[in-house]
Amino acid sequence: MFHNGHLYGIHSLDHIPKNSSLRCVDLLTSQVKWERDGVGLGGLILADHRLLIQTDKGELVVAEATPEAYKEIGRAKILDGNCWNAPVLCEGRIYCRNHRGDIVCLVLRRSP
Repeated sequence: MFHNGHLYGIHSLDHIPKNSSLRCVDLLTSQVKWERDGVGLGGLILADHRLLIQTDKGELVVAEATPEAYKEIGRAKILDGNCWNAPVLCEGRIYCRNHRGDIVCLVLRRSP
């Protein structure tokens, strides 16, 4: 994902989940601004200046899309099994799927 001059994505040299990490990289300098282990080979999208990350173990993580540091906002276990897909956001709902085809739909609400 590209946001404000930075790339956010999952980095893995050997496609082994334990050797992968979530990274923020400055696009102009290629400098790694921060790196976070524990995502595995999941997927992510950008929405409203936030990263929506589905880990390969079925957790949905919300983090700020900022180069200063990894700032996790929330995390919840939503699926079992292997999850290698990026979440999908559509009309206030997040859809996540695992390798068996099980789908979870989460309805988003803004705090009053």
